[in-house]
Amino acid sequence: MSLVCKIELHKTDGVTVTVENADDSITQTMVFDGTNITTTCAGSDETSTITQASDSITISCKDFVVDAETITCKSSSDTSMESEAKFDISSTDDLTITSSAKMTATSDSAMSLTGSEVDVEGSSGDVSVSGTNISATADSNVSLDAGSSASLSGDSSASVEGASVSVEADGTLSLSGASSTLESSGTTTVSGSLVSIG
Repeated sequence: MSLVCKIELHKTDGVTVTVENADDSITQTMVFDGTNITTTCAGSDETSTITQASDSITISCKDFVVDAETITCKSSSDTSMESEAKFDISSTDDLTITSSAKMTATSDSAMSLTGSEVDVEGSSGDVSVSGTNISATADSNVSLDAGSSASLSGDSSASVEGASVSVEADGTLSLSGASSTLESSGTTTVSGSLVSIG
């Protein structure tokens, strides 16, 4: 491989360093123009460029790879990351995302949250779940606990079903409605120290 190397000095254009590799059709240049430092590597198909100014560094290339033992990125102002294709974040150890202010996660299509254990908690405020249809399933038990009161309601109907259904109250239990039906295909038992029907 034979290289052609040139250094050009110009009073107004600055310094240009050029390395030409004719065998592989690659030209490398560094230009110091008094304002920017521009490094360019131009091949037959792709070109990568690094432009360094006194207040910024811009990298333009097809593939950008950083391989290091430890990476720290910090900004004193806004930070934005955008991908026009897939965006993947993965970790072989713990992964933590925190915000000292509001945090919002949105998706224009389906969104899923999975884990061996999943906790959703509002430490000092309400937690709300809303949607056209909401379903909750469990392979074993489902429990809903409230420190004060709990309610289950529906604008049209509400139902509780199971192979065995138990309704208990430490105090008073009230069942009422405009029309009430108590029905069983087997035995129906109503008992208590004081039972009033009608």
